[in-house]
Amino acid sequence: MDRTRRSAALAAVLAVSALVALAGCSSGNTAASGSSPTVSAAPAAQWAGSVCSSAQNLQQSLKNLAGGITITAKSSQSSLTQAKQQLLKKVGEAEAAAARVAATLQNPPASSDQQVRAAQQQLKAASDRSHRALQQLRAGATALEADSTAAGFAKDAVAVGTAAVSAASDIGNLLSSLEKYTSSTDSSLKNAFGNAPSCQSLSNSE
Repeated sequence: MDRTRRSAALAAVLAVSALVALAGCSSGNTAASGSSPTVSAAPAAQWAGSVCSSAQNLQQSLKNLAGGITITAKSSQSSLTQAKQQLLKKVGEAEAAAARVAATLQNPPASSDQQVRAAQQQLKAASDRSHRALQQLRAGATALEADSTAAGFAKDAVAVGTAAVSAASDIGNLLSSLEKYTSSTDSSLKNAFGNAPSCQSLSNSE
């Protein structure tokens, strides 16, 4: 299954989860001559590996938002409180994972050449898009904290799920780019992403 289909599948799972909650209530040289400076593969591969692992962790955190939190109109106040705490914890984990992705993307190695820096900018753009979706997720979580009824919880859980779907789509795009860079024939990208085990694992993931 390719990365686009996996992202679509994740989005579908997240969306279904939200609807169920509602229903319950209701380095290389670029020139052959060697004139360009040689970039050490180690720093670039270390940085690329951090990007890949942090992005995969964020994807997993977004998947966790889909897991088994349901409330019905007959749920007790203690059940509502517990469900709220569980969902807020998952939102916090996703936000922390997103912050790690953003921080990692800010600091490519100083020795990175043009191709790696161009890749960094493209990845950062995808990360920024997911951050905007995560801001909506935080808004839903803030509303969720004030909920005292099952109906209110369901409404705001749907908003959280919708924001998670959007963030998951953007992270899916980021992971697709990482997978593409890992198999690139460009020597600079290959030295960075192709030599990082956590990036290589993207091509082997189901």
